[in-house]
Amino acid sequence: MRIQSPLSRRLARALTRTTALVVLAATVVACGGGDDDPSPAAALVGPAGATVDGPNGARLVVPANALAQPTSISIAMSDAGAPALPSGHVVLGSTFALTPHGTAFAQPATVSVPFDPALLPAGETPVLMKTNATQTGWDPVVGTTVSGSTLQAPIGSFSWVVVALPPVLPTIRTQPLPQAVVAPAAATFAVFATGPTSSGILFFQWRQSAAGWRVTMCALRGRPIWSTTTTDGDSC
Repeated sequence: MRIQSPLSRRLARALTRTTALVVLAATVVACGGGDDDPSPAAALVGPAGATVDGPNGARLVVPANALAQPTSISIAMSDAGAPALPSGHVVLGSTFALTPHGTAFAQPATVSVPFDPALLPAGETPVLMKTNATQTGWDPVVGTTVSGSTLQAPIGSFSWVVVALPPVLPTIRTQPLPQAVVAPAAATFAVFATGPTSSGILFFQWRQSAAGWRVTMCALRGRPIWSTTTTDGDSC
């Protein structure tokens, strides 16, 4: 028969509560994320580094010594508050918010972002777009690699990321014939153009303004290309 003193019983109860809290904390840190799970994932990452599995297969690998102090990191499948992508970009998957925004790494972390390969035309290469330091625009991330339906890239700070297809840059083989219009009427042209992976009829439209000529519509086989302002109207 084992007899516990009141002090021993109180100590045992305290240890039990402490163990329960530790288990609960570990559960919260590991909660969320994983393949096909849209819920956000959060983890406390310190100088030792860690791997954080986010929603729908997103992943972040933080190397050792990338962070000077423990930081609560979150990966969420969300574009709330993100700026609009540049014109002509085609989104190939969900936008992910890596927070806290602005978190900087002493050594690049590696982010893996899923996308839908069915949306990628044959022969074309997707890019990872990441919001800039002020979260007001987007920049392509260099050093990306594609593996199946996932794109991996090194990042030096946190912001929104999304896999996208940049605009097609076609080559106009034959210049359109001159056309006379009276401002502010628009002149619309159609020429045959070839792109990196596709060819077809390129439609574009000039409209004169005080700043010069603006190409107000430009599309190749129905897909937006880009818009620009020129002084002579020679380019789309």
